[in-house]
Amino acid sequence: MDNIPIIVQHNGHWDDSLQYLNFQVFGILVPKSCNYTNLVSMICNGLKLQPESTFVKIEYQVKDGYPPFKIVDDLHINFYIELKKKEADFTIYPLCVTIENRDIQISAYSNGSGLTSNDEGMSLNTSYNNSDAVSKEVVEDYVDYAEQISRQMRDMSPEPTTEDEIIEISKDDVINNRQNQELSVLQIYKDKETLQIVLSLHAIRNNFQYKVKKSCKNQ
Repeated sequence: MDNIPIIVQHNGHWDDSLQYLNFQVFGILVPKSCNYTNLVSMICNGLKLQPESTFVKIEYQVKDGYPPFKIVDDLHINFYIELKKKEADFTIYPLCVTIENRDIQISAYSNGSGLTSNDEGMSLNTSYNNSDAVSKEVVEDYVDYAEQISRQMRDMSPEPTTEDEIIEISKDDVINNRQNQELSVLQIYKDKETLQIVLSLHAIRNNFQYKVKKSCKNQ
């Protein structure tokens, strides 16, 4: 079997006993080699939504009352598919998804957390402590969203193809803090993912709208 049938539950909510209730449902056929980006696209297609304007939070439960697992990258989807391959009952391990409009979510984060273009120095932790409106789940979703943007940017970005494009740098000059807020020209980051998460968080804080273009013609 090349495809795995998966139940997708949406428009529901988790109650205090960790039960996902009052949901709607549809089904998708997921290839065994499916990655995270493709899974998000399939869910959005099933809901008639545009992936580029939609934030999808994907979770599932391995047993009743057990904290839900989140799927946020390829490693997580690979683990989930391995679980599904061992179950003959396709109703086991349904996906529970939360859908939010990206424009609305960005505005909510910027306003609810107190992070504005005139208040860049405030950290996520300070914002969390000073605002009763910001819950732990919102902060986690904030970072998840930035990482999702980072993955999409990284998928579209070319890798170095020649030795001339690769340089050696001192590790003392490398930034590895993914929540760094002091952005300046010529900064050096640990890796492309760290840089893109920092830029994504900066964009969310300042409610930026942007498009990504490839910097070279290489496929």
